[in-house]
Amino acid sequence: MIPRLVDEGYPRGYATSLMAASAGLSLLIPPSISMILYGWITNTSITACFLAGAGPGVLLAIFFIIINRFAVGRFHTVKKPRPWGSPKQVAREVAGKGWHALPALMMPVVILGVIYGGIATPTEAAAIAVAYAIPVGFFVYRGLTARKLASALIECSTNVGAIMVMLFFAMAFSRMLITENVPKLIAGWMLSVTDSKIVILLIVNAFLFLVGMFMDDVSGMIITAPLLLPVVREIGLSSVQFSAIITSNLTMGLMTPPMAPLIFLGQIIGKTTFPDMYKPSMVMVFLGYLPVVLITSYWAPLSEWLPVALLGPKVLIPAY
Repeated sequence: MIPRLVDEGYPRGYATSLMAASAGLSLLIPPSISMILYGWITNTSITACFLAGAGPGVLLAIFFIIINRFAVGRFHTVKKPRPWGSPKQVAREVAGKGWHALPALMMPVVILGVIYGGIATPTEAAAIAVAYAIPVGFFVYRGLTARKLASALIECSTNVGAIMVMLFFAMAFSRMLITENVPKLIAGWMLSVTDSKIVILLIVNAFLFLVGMFMDDVSGMIITAPLLLPVVREIGLSSVQFSAIITSNLTMGLMTPPMAPLIFLGQIIGKTTFPDMYKPSMVMVFLGYLPVVLITSYWAPLSEWLPVALLGPKVLIPAY
């Protein structure tokens, strides 16, 4: 999507920031590895966790749409949309381009189909998608050549190497914090400060925000879920609502320096620089992620309505 946005006149840094921030939706919208991990750690229904993240995920997407709508007005380089034409012209164009795009549009169907069908894991689904995309690129669209494939494989290997190094140091730092018992000391301090639900939730969110700044989402989930769940249950929150709170917080952390893996991966993929991404990324964090975190924390129906509607009220009862 980044090259297409740049072709339409979007600044490369902003386009990359928008895509990087949107990537966090994958942790809220099922199938979410973070929700599976949370359910396993806290003995909470994983189906309920999936459903709990849908509301905050949709709200976050809406906020990104609003942010982008206002941002586009400031970018004079963005091309103006051409007139739609008559309904007959629109239908003809949609049908023609839709048929041409059908092989490409089948890729997400293949990916989600093998995942939800229980045929493959998300990682295996990615490999299946690559196996599908290569012949489509060669024989259907004819835009893929041996030289381009070799170049893509080299670039992919370089990116994977950079990712592995980054994750290695992130995990090492996480382990250092665990060894020094820092998270447990902070959690004990929270309950000793106040008994106000509003204040405790603010402290919990601030703590999760700090954890997200310095840890990857998996390490952060492993550390904070069992640590903070007893705290939030004491103030009347369900483990289902907390699954949405902790996941949205840790997702926000993926966009916040100093670690900010989504920003650093984004600049590699989008071929831009950190300074060009920093300002629009912080706009996405403070006008997109942060409001969703607060609404999810203080308005339980956003995360609990769908699980209760589909699974019944018993899903909110703690399982010990």
